[in-house]
Amino acid sequence: MEQNIGHPGDKSSEKSGMDQAIEEIMEGMPLWAQDLARNYGKQLLIAFTVLLVFIFIVVGVRTYIEHKENIAATKLGFALMIKSPSRQITALKNIISQNSHTDAADHAQLLLGAAFRRAGMLKDSQSAYQKAISDFSSDSVLKDSARMGLGYVNEELKLYKSAASQFQSVSSQRHGYEAIAARDLARVEEIMGNYQQAQSALNTYISLYPQASDQGFIRYQLAKIADEMAAQKAGVPAKFKVPSGVKKHLKNIQ
Repeated sequence: MEQNIGHPGDKSSEKSGMDQAIEEIMEGMPLWAQDLARNYGKQLLIAFTVLLVFIFIVVGVRTYIEHKENIAATKLGFALMIKSPSRQITALKNIISQNSHTDAADHAQLLLGAAFRRAGMLKDSQSAYQKAISDFSSDSVLKDSARMGLGYVNEELKLYKSAASQFQSVSSQRHGYEAIAARDLARVEEIMGNYQQAQSALNTYISLYPQASDQGFIRYQLAKIADEMAAQKAGVPAKFKVPSGVKKHLKNIQ
């Protein structure tokens, strides 16, 4: 009997690459699975194959990202061990520039602000903290940490209004810094002569941290601020005397 052999140009006798791949997959399947695939058509098997390819791609990308994060985190760990301020600053800068879009690089940006501050480079510290604030989400405790750092730098630069703005922002959050931020806010508000705001911030500190070990000092501060408010209202110099029990505490914090 003459066998009917399709012409090479006859499309009906050709199989697409996908069809050939599906046939090979089916040959390796159990007989019951082959029957299921033929009964329900090859479209289901094609969809499943595409899904597997997609999963392999996602897993591969995720593995790459995790590998990149691990490398950056290791570099950050070594950078924190560097004692030389200038060398540590250089190491942190390299982590940021060479490992963008990683959590470690974001953390390095925050630590860079602190490193600049320790080195006395307050303007650079200010810029680094501002960049860190923009990097972290609004619900991140690290954003509050960057705001606190920027507040301290601004206070050292005598930019008290800007410092108060940072402390105020943090004191309104609930990420763990709110009590200390309220106390720091009271300090800069008092420096600016905003005694009512300073008094309010200290009362907030007491309510947030009633078990604080410095309650005696805070009560002294409140009494001092009340005297300053009265003197300001009367237009006379404040004459508040430091209680003897507070003098030792004042010496310790100076």
